[in-house]
Amino acid sequence: MEQPGLAPGTILVVDDQQANLDVIARWLEADGHRVVTAVDGMSALAAADEHHPDLVILDIMIPAPSGFEVCQRLKRDPATRHIPVLLMSGLQDPANWKHGLEVGASDFIPKPIQGHDLRARVRQHLEHTRRK
Repeated sequence: MEQPGLAPGTILVVDDQQANLDVIARWLEADGHRVVTAVDGMSALAAADEHHPDLVILDIMIPAPSGFEVCQRLKRDPATRHIPVLLMSGLQDPANWKHGLEVGASDFIPKPIQGHDLRARVRQHLEHTRRK
């Protein structure tokens, strides 16, 4: 069911675990979003270039380049620097969260991901970006 007041967007979800991609895509598609997926850093960068997503949800522990590096590259590129990047990880070390912010992430989502939390953060970041 589409969320009231929020126009659906295109969201790139990057994770090397297909089960995670499936669950996250199902939650986001239920809100009316178009979901594009990638399983590694190189395909994530290619998908961002091809699909021009409104938001990226990016696991930090993916095959090369890492999620941190993908985020950093997206933020360095004038064509993608405006896209909010939500990093996700099962690693609960605050140093990872700090490093994520340093490379340009907009938010950090701990795994296991809760559907209501993810959907609320997606809504918040899309609304914020669209107000600019």
